[in-house]
Amino acid sequence: MSSLDTNSLLNLLQISDSAFPTGSFAHSGGLEAAYQRGFLTSSEKVQQFLLASLENAGAFSVPFIREAYRQWIDLEAIRSLDRLLNASLNNHVANRASKQQGRSLIQTACATYKDPKLTEVQNWIYDGKLFGHQVVI
Repeated sequence: MSSLDTNSLLNLLQISDSAFPTGSFAHSGGLEAAYQRGFLTSSEKVQQFLLASLENAGAFSVPFIREAYRQWIDLEAIRSLDRLLNASLNNHVANRASKQQGRSLIQTACATYKDPKLTEVQNWIYDGKLFGHQVVI
């Protein structure tokens, strides 16, 4: 692996670490409620619940993440993707959290990496050209 590849990998690991300061929060996805209502009566039921939760989150987020990765150099394409995500994320609490986490992510990334492309994305968010959803950022 070249040093550039190593640096890229290390940056990716750092920015995807749950301790990276984006204001993200963890939630159970309803695990406690399912348990309290008696739906999780065995380890197999818990496993099924967790797998279904992961599949649901991935089915929604991964297509946006994949497309943002493919289009990262084209801010107009990212803008379209961000708008589509904003329209698709109709739970107002999740929508607001996604935008706040994306804005925190880009702010921290700009301060950490001093990259002109990141600064341009941040400026688009500040100027209202992007919502700045986390999975697109």
